Amino acid sequence: MSERRRYLIFGDVHYAGPSEAARGLTETEVDVSWTQKGLVNFYRNFIWLADPIGHARKFEDLIVRMNGIGADEAICMGDLAMDTAFVGLSDPATLESADSMVKLVQNKLYVPARWVMGDHELGKTSIIGKQGGPRIASLERWKSDLQFPVQWDFSWHHWRMVGICSTLAAFPVYAPEIHPDEIHSWESAREAHTAWIRDTFGSIAPDEKIVLFCHDPSALGYLAQIPEIRDRLDQIAVTWVGHMHSPLVEKAAGVFSGMPPIHWMGNSMRRFTVALEKARIWKKFNMKLCPSPSGSELLRDGGFYEMILHSDPDRFKPVCIFHPVPW
Repeated sequence: MSERRRYLIFGDVHYAGPSEAARGLTETEVDVSWTQKGLVNFYRNFIWLADPIGHARKFEDLIVRMNGIGADEAICMGDLAMDTAFVGLSDPATLESADSMVKLVQNKLYVPARWVMGDHELGKTSIIGKQGGPRIASLERWKSDLQFPVQWDFSWHHWRMVGICSTLAAFPVYAPEIHPDEIHSWESAREAHTAWIRDTFGSIAPDEKIVLFCHDPSALGYLAQIPEIRDRLDQIAVTWVGHMHSPLVEKAAGVFSGMPPIHWMGNSMRRFTVALEKARIWKKFNMKLCPSPSGSELLRDGGFYEMILHSDPDRFKPVCIFHPVPW
């Protein structure tokens, strides 16, 4: 008798605990020109999200909506906290936010959850002012304080679900932001993660179908260079990504895929264009974006997904249903 299993897919909540809510957004407090601050303000208020802290407060309402789906399990695609200090979980306020978000899910969501690490868990240089960056202490706190694995995989019938750390997989994208004293530690972590990915994909049987969970699609271009993944691209039924928040960004990435990297317009533009240079490979991963619950200020296109898998080996395509969250 055929069985089915239903998953909730959500992410990029960017929850703000008490300390981060009190701190507020700090991007425009850095010592840069008013022109740069003005551009960031315009981008935030009219395109990206004018009040991310206010939207994060609606997360409990989102849990109520997700409980109505009747799922078996949930998978969070990363970026749990606001990361207003830009150094990830090594900042006590960001760790507090992430821990609060996790506890809300564990206490109020009716189903168990698995967690994919986002770039904001590790730290990320600010859009202006060159503040912060990835911190190796943040990686350790993901494991020690939140008690989550860096990577995971499990099977259900002919399905193999694999969750990876996109920042480690796409390390060359983030390497220019790493503190010089931490380069060796990050390289060691990346080597260990790559070895795990190779071993895991190498163990996947030819008749298994793969569902890959990877927060930042920047990693896909680097994953395609790993022989064990390249040999199994036709087995990947869907690759779930987050990070881009809105289908608007995904469409822009499709338009500009293959463009050369831009290194002179700051870290945000460098990261985005380095990813775009390899973006043509994304289609081979059957990439599907799970937006943030709020989406963008411009289009209000956020929500979450429901994924249904069937045990029948002839049903090798997941059923993916989008649930918009109006505001």
